[in-house]
Amino acid sequence: MTARPRLLALGAAALPLALAAACSSPSTNGPGSDADPSPVVSEPVPVERSVDLRDVEGSTIGSATLRQLATAAGTTVELDAAGLAVGEHPLTLLDSADCDAALGGSGEPVEGAELAGLIVQEDGGGQVSATVDVGLADLLDDDGSALLVGPPDTDAAGPTGSQVACASFGG
Repeated sequence: MTARPRLLALGAAALPLALAAACSSPSTNGPGSDADPSPVVSEPVPVERSVDLRDVEGSTIGSATLRQLATAAGTTVELDAAGLAVGEHPLTLLDSADCDAALGGSGEPVEGAELAGLIVQEDGGGQVSATVDVGLADLLDDDGSALLVGPPDTDAAGPTGSQVACASFGG
């Protein structure tokens, strides 16, 4: 009967180890824990977005790009167009990506996003690059933004109802 006391002695020695393991808390240094210094990233913020420039019939006549500046809180706006009438076309950056409404003359200009006009040459093409004092994240918010090209030699203050092309930067 000496075997029985040895088993009890082994069991009694193992009990404190089992209790210590059961009572210890799980690791608090894993991903997403309070002690984990790495941030939880949902979606990366883009550094640029390129879209088609479309005329009032919906045909692609060029491209437009918004690019976040690396050293400042602004955005570069680039436009490359073809098939437009010769002259200076006013450009307006609107606070909604709805090109149907923008081409119909509605929409509000983005504050701080004044743009120079697009100079179209005899071949119907033109390019422009400008910097605005608005961050890319603001231009790509929930309702996005739109780059509106107006008819040549008109007031560049905003939509006029006779626009010629639009690029929609959906949010």
